[in-house]
Order: sequence, then C-alpha cells, then structure tokens
Amino acid sequence: MAWRFTPLAAPLFVGALLMAVIAALCVRRRRVPGAVAVGCLAVAVAVYVVGYAMELGAPDLAGVKHWLRVQYLGLPFVPGCVLALVLVHTGLRRFAGALGLALLFAIPATTSLLAWTNEGHGLVWEQLAVDTSGSFALTSITRGAWYTVHNVYVQASIALTLVLLGRAIRRTAGMVRRQLVVLAVATAIPAAVHALYLTTSLFAGIDPNPFALVASTVALAGGVLEARLLDLVPVARDVVFASLRDGVLVLDARDRLLDANAAGTALLPCPIGAAVGRPLPELLPAWAEIACERPVSDSFGAIARMETPAGPHAFDVRVTPLHADQDEVLGRVVVLREITTQLAAEEELRLRGAALEAAANGIVITDREGRVRWANPAFTRLTGWPLEEARGQKTSILRSGAHHDAFYAEMWRTVLSGRVWHGELVNRRRDGSLYSEEQTIAPVTDAGGEVTHFIAVKLDVSERKAVERLRQDLIGMLVHDLRNPLTVIRGAFELMPREAFVPAAQRSITRLLELISAILEVHALRTGKFPLARSPLRLEDLVNDALVIQAPLARDKAQRLEAALPPDLPTIDADARLLARVLQNLIGNAVKFTHEGGAIRVTAEADATAVTLCVSDDGPGLPPDIEDRVFEEFARSGTEAGSGLGLAFCRRAVEAHGGRIVAHSSPGRGTTVRATLPRGRPE
Repeated sequence: MAWRFTPLAAPLFVGALLMAVIAALCVRRRRVPGAVAVGCLAVAVAVYVVGYAMELGAPDLAGVKHWLRVQYLGLPFVPGCVLALVLVHTGLRRFAGALGLALLFAIPATTSLLAWTNEGHGLVWEQLAVDTSGSFALTSITRGAWYTVHNVYVQASIALTLVLLGRAIRRTAGMVRRQLVVLAVATAIPAAVHALYLTTSLFAGIDPNPFALVASTVALAGGVLEARLLDLVPVARDVVFASLRDGVLVLDARDRLLDANAAGTALLPCPIGAAVGRPLPELLPAWAEIACERPVSDSFGAIARMETPAGPHAFDVRVTPLHADQDEVLGRVVVLREITTQLAAEEELRLRGAALEAAANGIVITDREGRVRWANPAFTRLTGWPLEEARGQKTSILRSGAHHDAFYAEMWRTVLSGRVWHGELVNRRRDGSLYSEEQTIAPVTDAGGEVTHFIAVKLDVSERKAVERLRQDLIGMLVHDLRNPLTVIRGAFELMPREAFVPAAQRSITRLLELISAILEVHALRTGKFPLARSPLRLEDLVNDALVIQAPLARDKAQRLEAALPPDLPTIDADARLLARVLQNLIGNAVKFTHEGGAIRVTAEADATAVTLCVSDDGPGLPPDIEDRVFEEFARSGTEAGSGLGLAFCRRAVEAHGGRIVAHSSPGRGTTVRATLPRGRPE
C-alpha cells in the first residue's frame, strides 16, 4: 500500500518549506552573527518535520520505521543548535569553537547513528506498534535505554540555554533585555511542549514537537536575520565588560554586590560566586569611607587607597547610579581605575620639578625653533631675564656678538641631528653686561625620533675664567719676572768668592729654578702646549738607563734594583726625554721611600695595542692622607720632603701620550705604579 495523504501533513510540509527558505537565507547572510547556527537549526527541524509528515502517512510498520530513522537525522541536533546560538548571543562565543561544537554534538551524532542501526540492538526503541485504521498512522513507541540518555541531553541543553539567557536578562535592561526575553520564550515554548508530550496524554498520540519547533525557528530566524538581534549590544556589552582593564562593580540599591568584571573580581578577597549578595563594605572596607553615606542617586568621584589581595593600591573611583524609569534607582556602578603608578609618577615629576627649580645651574627648555618654553630661577639670576619676559622669545636674545655665525650654525647642525652639544660661549645679560658660560644642549625627540624640544643647562664660568687668567698671569710672571732675575743672581754667585754661605745660596736658587721649571712643564702638559718629540723607542734602553742612574742611591741604602722585561717587548712611539723623566721619578720615589735592604722591581707587559710598565717596591706604602690624590699637583704627606710635582708630572706626561697611570698600595706591603702607554700614536 502506497503513502497516503493526511491533513496533518500539510502544515508540516509548509513548515519544512519555511525551514528550507530560512536555511537558504542563512547561507546568503552567513556573515550575520548567529546566522550559521540558525541555518543549521532550520535544516535539522526541516528533516525532522518532513520525516514526521511522512511517518503520519506511512501505510505500514516498515514505512513508519524508515521515516522514524529519517527524523533522527535532524531531531537530536536541535537542542545543540539552539544552545550554540545562545552561546554566541550571550558573549560566550569562545565555547562555540571546533572543540566545543564537537563535544556539544557528540551525543546527538551517537543518537542518530544508533537510530539507524536500532534493528540490531534496540537501544533507541525496543518495540513499535502502528495503528493505520484512522486518517493517519498512530505510532506507539516502547523507548530503549539510549533514549533516556538522549532525553537527559535534551533537557540539560534546554536548561543550560535558559540559565544562560536568564543570567543575561538579569544583567541587562531596556531593549536588550526585551531581545533576550524573546530568545528565552522561543526556547522555553518548545521545551514546555516537549515536557507535556512526554508526561501527559494531552495530544492523543500526535507528536506536537515538530509544530512547536517550526514556530520557534521562524521566530528566531526573524530576530537574527531581520531584526539583526545579535548585532546589537549584548555581545559587545559582555565582551567590553569582561575585558575592561578598570575594575567594575555592579551594586544594588543597598550596596550589595551583584556582578563584577575580571579586573573588579581581582580586587575582592574571595571568588565572585562567594562575593555576590554581600555588602560591599564587607568586601572592601574602604568603600564605607568613599561612599560616606551618599544617596544611591548621587554621581561622584574620589581618590582612595585600598587593601587588595595584591597589596595596597591607589584608585580613581567613579560612581554612577543605575536608573530604571524616571526617578527609580536600581543600584550603582563603581569603576575603579588603578592609579598607584600614576600617583608615583606625578610625585616623581613634582620632585623633579622642585629639583629643577632649586638647581644652581640655569636650565631652559625651548621648542625646536629655540623659543623659550620654561626656565628655572637660576636662569633668571644668570641672564637677568625673568621667565615671564623670556617665554616665547628665541634664545638669540642672549647673543653677545663674540662668536661668528659659523659657530652658531655648527651648534644648530649638531642638536638638530639629535646629538648633544657642549661648549663654552660668551653671552650678554639683559642689562648688557657680558658673561662666560659653559652650556650643554640636549635634544628631546618624539616617538618617531624627530627633534621637538631642547634642554639647555648653563653654568656661569666667569669666575673660573678670571682665575684662569690670573693663573696665566702668575705663570707669565714666574717666567719673566722671577726666573730671569734668579738666573742673573745665580750667575753672580758663581763669580763671587767661595764663602761659606755661597754654595748654600746657590743650591737654594737652583732648587727654586727647578721648582719653577717643574711648574711650567706641568702647566704646559696640562694645557697641551708641550710639544712631544715622538720617535720609536725601546723601553729596555730607557729602563736600563734609569736603573743605572738610580743605582748609587740604591747602593747607599743596600737596596736591590731589578728589571724583568720580556725579550719581545715591542717598541712604542713616544717622547724619549719625557718617558726617561717619568721612569727616573717613579724609580727615584721607590728608592727614596723604601727602607734599607728593600727591593725595587721594574716589569713590563704588552698586548696588541699598549705596553704597561710597572714599578713596584716593598716599602711602607702610600700615606693615607695622599693615597687618593697622589697624582695631583703639590700632593705631599705632612712629613714628606719634595715639591709634590714629581708624580703630577708623570701623570701629565703619560696622559699627553694618550696613556693612563694608576697606583696600588697596601700599608706595610709596598706600592705598585702602573703606566700604560699606547704602542702607536692615539687618534
């Protein structure tokens, strides 16, 4: 007997056609959020509806079994499609990924497979009975064990769907809440119909689920495809709320916690589940002081310090009431922005500002064109220009005319290229007087490396220049007004009879002339005015000559003079006369201050770029009062005889060659002086 038409099949076929249209629309609008889930739901419902319509017109038991299996190609997947749609709508899209969907549809896929193989195991249905005496086939089903698993899955999916929607409804208001209610109703009605079908005989053996699912799917499709239900605020609201870096707390009218985002939860002393419903002062004691019994309807802000699980922090607190209709206040939203680092930075800026204001050096900040933006009080004291008058003017107001345009052009080329300029210049004060200053200009760049500002630090060196001129005058006086007469006097003494006082006077004059010569030499070395007569030198020759000269003094004190130089010691490019005097001074000092019977040792070592000479003794070591300044001019111990210029000369001579000299000393264990000289001429 062939399939027979029944009036109940007509609305089902119409519903299946609607499902096909909805599925096609979802394919065309698949970029709309939720369209894919609705399309899959429409396909599943269409298969289920067509299968049931064909079952109603089946002529016999074999036909019923076939179309029942067809229904299980769609029916098991309906709850999963609805749950996937709700996950997207409530901002839980991350759970609707490939793994989540695989877990979600594992049981439906198993149910479908078991339905098609039921003849071999009877897990979905154990027995079917069909009554075809009426206008449609009425099927009686004895359900199997797996049907219970399937039914639990269906009920659990529906329950989870409604819980998610209920949670979202509780946290929203207005149009968004109404949209969520539509979703909840569209889910709840088929669920209620399914429950009635399973627990009552209200439908006289007819399965109402296909009819309910068609109506529900049409409603959902209309919301998603036409009203763009999922394009609106709910998803964005949840995503934004959850990802805000500021802590957000939602309170009711009694200041009880209703919700919090992740940043807000991190401020609480317990998990959000245990905190919801508790008064906020119990969770954050500082809230009582912040709120200060303000009405719930007040908007306000405050800076507060709070104890959090991560320790004490400072927050910028903003409180906004949540209104329902007109004057009704439902609660308030508390936004807490962590500003501990910001407050510390502001305090540091305040301290830096105070330091700049109090600095003894003049400091001025200009823009890229050199217009003054800010200057400290020392700038005013130095230049005579108050900040109020200097602001907006170019720093060229300080030019004295003492420098050529090329001098300033080179300065600007340096700083505009991003490099620091340092030098001395003569400027003019506001009152017209001139002064000398040492200036450092540092460019300030933006994120792209472009120079935007300059910071200039000014040091008044007028007094230092005056002292330098005085020293130059004194040295000139020593050269012209003192050394020449002393030379004449010494010559006169040499012509006089050899009375007893004459040799002593000659020795004193000679010593004074040597002192003046040492002062002049050290000055010439320090100022770079001492010409070096460089030539290739063998250090072995210089060391041997120095030891020969010092040998008589060492023998008088029963001291040992030793030299241990490597045979392959390279030559150096240096001034032989200067280095000979350096060695004489170093070895002579060692002989002078080493006890009788002591030892003085000269060693050397070389690398690819330099040669180091070491003069060591086992004497008493350097006196503590001059150890840190042994190479300074006129550095002498209280009981030490001499000019205090010998080691100063050594330092200047070594540095004139581009080298370096240091001393290491241990009380009672001797002193070692190391002079390092470049093998070639420094660049």
